[in-house]
Amino acid sequence: MNAILLESESGQDLKFLLALAQKLGIRTQKLSLPQWEDHQLALKIDEGMKTPLVARDDVFKALSK
Repeated sequence: MNAILLESESGQDLKFLLALAQKLGIRTQKLSLPQWEDHQLALKIDEGMKTPLVARDDVFKALSK
């Protein structure tokens, strides 16, 4: 399965793209704002998981400043 997310300020453009996708037999699904925010958060978590590990003491030192 492949998927894409489309984001636009124009509701009319998104309606057009949804109608086109449905005509082409492509399954579509709208995301609610909380679902979109969850997706964005998950992307940031994945990005953060690729950073080097930091010692616990270094974290506490940074937080205490």
